[in-house]
Amino acid sequence: MSVLSAIAGIFGCNKAPKYTADDIRSFSISCNHMDFSFAYSFYIKKSENGWLFSTECFTDGKSHHTEFENCPVTNEEVEELLTIIREKDVIDSLRSYKKPKLKFHVLDETTYYSSVSFADGESIGAATVVSRNETESYFYRLAEKYADTKAESGETETNKNSNPP
Repeated sequence: MSVLSAIAGIFGCNKAPKYTADDIRSFSISCNHMDFSFAYSFYIKKSENGWLFSTECFTDGKSHHTEFENCPVTNEEVEELLTIIREKDVIDSLRSYKKPKLKFHVLDETTYYSSVSFADGESIGAATVVSRNETESYFYRLAEKYADTKAESGETETNKNSNPP
């Protein structure tokens, strides 16, 4: 039986599904940095009632700490992200990512992570931010927009004009 399984694998019978941006149910990127004002975490997910956005980052030139969870966003805003994912081939880039082999380890190294999950429950993640400029810019714009909305409504948002202790 194991011989049949091996032969099926050789001929591609156990191929991973070919996901598209339309299959995405969540997408996240994060950066851990020694200087907290450069660190960020962005997460967007599809719920029964639409798309929800969560973040922890510094906006306004790294001087304004913004943190909120499950903020509803419009379908147009999500379509902008899905367009980036399609155009930059983010899913295949995450799937084929190979972490570079390093001969040394830096203790305070900035680290990145990206992940995407799909309607069937599968997910792909890698220690990188694929299409970093585009995805970071997109999420920072969204965070700035909804940080103002959260502040006006009195919901949870943290304003800090100095770095945390």
